[in-house]
Amino acid sequence: RRWGWSNYYETEGTYTMDLYAGAAHCDVNNGVFVGTATVDYNNGEVYVTYNMLGDGEDWFNYVMTEAHVYVGCDATPNINGSPTVAPGQYTVVADDLDNVTTYQVGPIAASGAINVIVHAVTCEVICHCSPWNTGTFVPEEGSYDSIECEIPSETINDELTDDNTAIRFQAYPVPFDNEVFIRYNFTFDTSVQIELFDLRGVRIINATDSSYKAGTIGETRLDMSNLDNQMFIVKLSTNNGTAYKKIVSSSLKKLD
Repeated sequence: RRWGWSNYYETEGTYTMDLYAGAAHCDVNNGVFVGTATVDYNNGEVYVTYNMLGDGEDWFNYVMTEAHVYVGCDATPNINGSPTVAPGQYTVVADDLDNVTTYQVGPIAASGAINVIVHAVTCEVICHCSPWNTGTFVPEEGSYDSIECEIPSETINDELTDDNTAIRFQAYPVPFDNEVFIRYNFTFDTSVQIELFDLRGVRIINATDSSYKAGTIGETRLDMSNLDNQMFIVKLSTNNGTAYKKIVSSSLKKLD
């Protein structure tokens, strides 16, 4: 009976999402675009910054009276083992805001792959004659435990090497916009080949790291700016095995 989105962030980074009011059943066509929320997840800390929609510095169309932010390892909070999306159960609850136009929550200590839900109570501005309000919420030290989530290692067809170690790699950001970074760390010297395929099996990108050294972190950038919005398959090949991973555009369109 509730609607909204849980946002999964596999790696640290800065992410921006749209805020909608009244988008029942997660259909934004039923709602109103009221602003944005930026999730800044870096150096083991999460900050969430709300920005209400405005027509300029002198006028805002919407203001906030409540802010609720959830950060956790699961898609939603859990109460006694049962999932809930009640905003009062989120990590941070600020329910007495004075019609603010911007609001920042943080820092929230976190590590690994996290899920974030950003919720607000907003009001449309009909008339205005007083200064605009802004605010921040800094959780008290020790008011909650540090959120420590697993670092994901999901791949498609992880292949075992002779020493029984799976070939794994990380692709980020996912979903991607104009670029994707492929990061890997192996216990052996190897040549690393990275190939990008579309769903028809056509190879689009081929990149090689011919001198990877054991124990180091390797990273290869793939330029995706000229590719259509769709799903792709990344294939990473080493001297000891191969692994695959699906990646998808942040603005994926329905394909004909």
